[in-house]
Parts: sequence; C-alpha cells; structure tokens
Amino acid sequence: MPTDEAYSMSPGPVREESRQILESPRLQLHHVSETPYRVLHALELADDFYLNLVDWSNTNVLGVGLGSSIYQWTAHTAALSKLCDLTSISDTVSSVSWVQKRSTLTVGTPMGRLHIYDLHTLQQQRIYQ
Repeated sequence: MPTDEAYSMSPGPVREESRQILESPRLQLHHVSETPYRVLHALELADDFYLNLVDWSNTNVLGVGLGSSIYQWTAHTAALSKLCDLTSISDTVSSVSWVQKRSTLTVGTPMGRLHIYDLHTLQQQRIYQ
C-alpha cells in the first residue's frame, strides 16, 4: 500500500534536478479567444466526415473544395482565388491537401482522379487518372 512518503519531494526517490523542475513555477497558459477572428462562408462545403475539403498550407494559404470548385484563400492578404471548376468533366472535390514545403495543392475526386495545382502560377500541373 503506497504511503505519502513515497510521493514526497524529500531527498530519496526524486533527484535534485527533477525536484527543482517540479517545484519551479509553471508557465502561464495562453488565452484563446472564443470569438472568431474571421469567418469563412463556405456555402457549398459538404457535411461529410469522410471528406477532407479544407487544408492549411505552411505558407499560410487555405485550400478549400466546394462542390466541383477549388479555391485558395491567402490569410495575410485575405485574397480569394478560384483555381478551377470540375463541372466540365462532371466531377466533384472529395479531398484537398497541400504538399509540404511546396506551393502545390493536390485535389482528389470521387471518380479517382488526382489533380495537381501550382499556387504560384494558379495552373494545373498534372492529372492522374
């Protein structure tokens, strides 16, 4: 049966360095505001747990798939641009993901296609069937 002595900070079970760390003052927690800074009105955003329609890049750009369209929103300028519309090939967006450390957005569709877009040129680089 454990006793209070086993859990005390007195010399014994706890090294001096560990005791100093445990007794040092804690860092203050950051306050997170409950009111939104910005609101993204994405009217056609599908309410489906299995879809990944929003992804944030390491360059502070948000990629969003709405219905058959793909948009990018740049946080520091609040600029919104439409990358493409897949209605011409009768397809919709099921997944959006940024390639890490690059300005490339990948878009998956329910028909099994993978579209690759470049953020700098706003052009499609490749389609995988």
